[in-house]
Amino acid sequence: MDKTMAQKPILLIRPPLRFLANRNRAAIDLPVGLLYISSILEREGYKVRLIDGVMPPDDYNQIHSSENYFGITFEYMEEMLSGVDFDISGISAQYTVQFPNVIRMAELLKRINPNCKILIGGAHATIQHREIITENVCFDVAIRGEGERTVINVVNAIQGIGSLQEIKGITYRDNGQIIETDPAEFIIDMDNIPFPAYHLVDMERYFGLAKKYASRTAYTFSGWERGVSLITSRGCPYHCSFCSINLHMGRRWRYHSPEYVLNHMEHLMREYSVKYFHFEDDNLTANPKRFEKILDGIIARRCDIRWDTPNGVRADTLSLDLLKKCAQTGCTSLTLGAESGVQRVLDDVICKNTKIEDIEKVASLAQKTKVNTRAFYVIGTPGETAIEINSTVTHAIKMIKEYDCFGSIGIATPLYGTRVYENAIRNGYLIKEMTSENIARGYNISGMLKTDEFDPDFLSNVLEDFYKKLSRLLKWIFLRHICTNSRLFFYCVKSFFTVPISQWGSIYYKIIFSHHALLWDIEHDKN
Repeated sequence: MDKTMAQKPILLIRPPLRFLANRNRAAIDLPVGLLYISSILEREGYKVRLIDGVMPPDDYNQIHSSENYFGITFEYMEEMLSGVDFDISGISAQYTVQFPNVIRMAELLKRINPNCKILIGGAHATIQHREIITENVCFDVAIRGEGERTVINVVNAIQGIGSLQEIKGITYRDNGQIIETDPAEFIIDMDNIPFPAYHLVDMERYFGLAKKYASRTAYTFSGWERGVSLITSRGCPYHCSFCSINLHMGRRWRYHSPEYVLNHMEHLMREYSVKYFHFEDDNLTANPKRFEKILDGIIARRCDIRWDTPNGVRADTLSLDLLKKCAQTGCTSLTLGAESGVQRVLDDVICKNTKIEDIEKVASLAQKTKVNTRAFYVIGTPGETAIEINSTVTHAIKMIKEYDCFGSIGIATPLYGTRVYENAIRNGYLIKEMTSENIARGYNISGMLKTDEFDPDFLSNVLEDFYKKLSRLLKWIFLRHICTNSRLFFYCVKSFFTVPISQWGSIYYKIIFSHHALLWDIEHDKN
């Protein structure tokens, strides 16, 4: 059967984003997961229509006063879909906090075409697959884990080639019964996955929106908006109690070869003039030799790019030589997964299997090799004491003062399937419902857990105190940077006279957080 001739297009959709009312800034990125699924479907001969509900036709607007929707309105989405002839649709459900919009999207599709089959995939769908299929008749099949191979089998089965019960890694409804098949094997030969189908989205429109609403950019320079997220590996062998990545991608670390990664980057540079790469791997540096080959390839191919690691890397995988190559290849920021400033918490509570001395050592080496660093911390994990929580804040301040390693602190959120969630349920620590709103507020406002050592109010006060101290500290660091480096001083003076007042804040923060990257640009006459 010639699928491109005989079949209607497979409709893939990322729903609009939904945020709390106090969120006043939209955030745009590419639907990387759906682009991978699209490329696999196209390789197998299927036509694909991808609608990115996060990319509006004009600009972002706040639609409701009680909550914000960013992207295409559902009214406009209905107009768009009314002219699309489809029988199968796949919807991305990556985040729990966005799931209400996923349901709304599926219900809209069923109203338009009651006989269509709706597939749901992504991290949330993987972990909550049985609940989703049981409670929501609008979904027909949940694809668990990686979707590239499974989606082909499901689409073929719906088209009459094979049956659903033979497919591993899915959950579906059959005559009122919920059928959960055996888990699918993870993809080992990662290089067999084609590059994402970037041609299915308006890349220029995306870059234009990114200039105002980029979600991942930590540093701005000429052409920074032409940035793309890359995922060069999957899986996590570690056992952090708050993390759910292994539930979706498994514990075995699997990766693209350095050659594949470099060819992917050159493809984006050649076809779309991409200048900024955000390595979104959970374990980019798990194999330091592989990481070094990627850096060596960037040097050998003379790639004029900038890059960062917004999801974080492990400090104990980095060396002085690697950090030198990070600086040489255009790294604007390395984010370290510090998690806690207390070794007992790292060992016994979070189970991070890392040492504070390694984190401090790498931050010090990065400072010497002129690589900007940041750090992630999390507080409020059951088993942590109030004293240890405050000690983590103290450590975050220390890292800023001594190493210019800027920490952000979040509150442990009991994500479905994690040991934090299971512990909270088992011991009665969870004091708020697992709604998307509470989860969204839980991470950076007040938390959802209460133990004998802390409650949401305590954690909220700790965060408030930290950010007050941070605000004062940043002013001191700004003055230190411009008073100890003449290039930064004259850049600041020049910006005062040439940059609109509305952009002075970005200059201030660039000098604080990204001074090494900024100095590199100044020295190479790029800023």
